Amino acid sequence: MMLVEIDAGFDLDLAAEASLSTHFYRGVVDRLDCAVAASESARDRGLDPLRHELTVALAAEIALFDHELASDLGNLRLDELANSAALAGFLSERPSCVEPAAWHNGTADDVGGRPERSAVWLSRNGCHEEIKRRIWRAQLGVILPLVERDRLEIARRFSRSISLPFVRGDGTEVERLEDFEIGDLKRAIDRIGRAAPPSISPYVKTLYDCRNFLAHQECVPTEKLTALVEGWRASRSAP
Repeated sequence: MMLVEIDAGFDLDLAAEASLSTHFYRGVVDRLDCAVAASESARDRGLDPLRHELTVALAAEIALFDHELASDLGNLRLDELANSAALAGFLSERPSCVEPAAWHNGTADDVGGRPERSAVWLSRNGCHEEIKRRIWRAQLGVILPLVERDRLEIARRFSRSISLPFVRGDGTEVERLEDFEIGDLKRAIDRIGRAAPPSISPYVKTLYDCRNFLAHQECVPTEKLTALVEGWRASRSAP
């Protein structure tokens, strides 16, 4: 309550001037705020760029609107963030309201115009599929663009060793490197054999596998995620 002292000599029609304004604070904190919080935590750990990007994306998507949770998730290892069982253990140790999810008790908010519930509340109430869905969405947002970028980059890098038109297994032909899909690149790299550095073929295979997991709405397993990060690093140092 705020009391305002009004000069008795000041002519003011209170009935005409008085008004009530309601401000809505739902939906104020979103993924971007959580991404910043997670990035600040992850940055102190000296992660390589891809591991950092995945960590931030996972922390922000899991936390959604819980700024403090996003900051703490940014301190977890990648295999802990992407493993729903390990993540459930971490979330279960955090305090949470047992009441129905609601904005006033910090367990619900609007994100992107949609009602969402906190990851801690979801974990404590056995809603593990929703947490897995958030892990999948975070992986999707980082890995599919990576597949597209590196697919074309690697195809151009070994363009002199790849014969065009490239004939697929079903007999269709690919005339341009720009039209290569990740499966085409995997087969092309297998065909050129030793013309490609040893690190390239396993990395392309990992990209191919990750893309298939995500396309079937499955989370990329932690061991495959680790292989992706290590393969990405090795591919950057390959001649």
